[in-house]
Order: sequence, then structure tokens, then C-alpha cells
Amino acid sequence: PPTAACLFLRWAFRPCGARNASMAPKRCFTPGARIRLHGLQAKPELNSKEGICIEQKVDTGRWLVRLEGGSGEFAFKEANLQLLVAGGSSEGVPVLEALDEMLSQANSCRACIGHIMVHCLDNAAESEAISRRLLSVPRSITSSSVITRLFLVNDILHNAAKAAGDTASFRRLFQENLP
Repeated sequence: PPTAACLFLRWAFRPCGARNASMAPKRCFTPGARIRLHGLQAKPELNSKEGICIEQKVDTGRWLVRLEGGSGEFAFKEANLQLLVAGGSSEGVPVLEALDEMLSQANSCRACIGHIMVHCLDNAAESEAISRRLLSVPRSITSSSVITRLFLVNDILHNAAKAAGDTASFRRLFQENLP
């Protein structure tokens, strides 16, 4: 179960209702992400329902979501999804695969980095693999992706010191592996 610190971080980095659309994260949804529906006009009875993202439909760009309570699977626009918990291993998506997907879609937006950080801290049992993945920088990486990773490592270091349990291992692993 998540620690109180992780629950606070989820709250602090909840999806921003950015007033300026250019400040909103690009895409922080991944398979396994837990969402809440909002702003639906055709089916307003589904507003406030929660579910799990299954996959993004390539042809429409909509996310196939499995709703709780056996309500079925439906495709929704990203604009109608509020991210509650970033995708992870809870729905069979391996932690590193989910991390790679989030990193490939991330920008340096505060909310996007926050979601990825919470994913890392929630999966602190795999801190060694996560820290190795964050510190192994592909040759073809853009400068903005490097900046995003630096912000992410900084936030993990800062918040791992405050959280309990396995999260403290991130600090040791980053110290051992950074030049």
C-alpha cells in the first residue's frame, strides 16, 4: 500500500487544470493508468466513474477504458479523462515498460514529471532497475528529454528523502551511479 508521503505526492501532482492549454502535459496516460471520467456530454451518467486505461486507439486517438463495476469498456477522448494514478504494474504492464512509455511522452511540465515521479516512488521495490533506466541516456535523446530526466531525478531524490520504505534506496543508487 502507498505510504502517506506517496498519497500526498499523488495529491500534490494531481492533473493540473491548467488555465493555459500550452502548459498542460502532452500525454501522461499509459496502459494501466487509473482515471476518472469528466465533462462527458453524450453520456453524462458516466461522469465521475473511475476505470483503467487499456489502450489508445490509433485510428481515433481515443483511450479504451475499462470502467469499474463491470460497466464495460468504452473509448473516450483524453479531454474527458482525469489521471488519478499513472500506469504501472497493477494491470500487468511491467514497471519499466510503463516508465519508458511515460518518458517517451513526457515534457518538462510540472504535472507530467510529478506523475512519473509518483510512479517511480510507488514502485520503489524496483528502484535499482528504475534508477538504471533513468541514468542510461540513449544517444538519440533530445536536450528537452535530458532536462525532463534531470528534473525527474531531482524530484525523486528530494521526495525519496521524505518518504518511508524502499524509496530511500533511490538516493543511494543515484549516488553510486552518478559521476
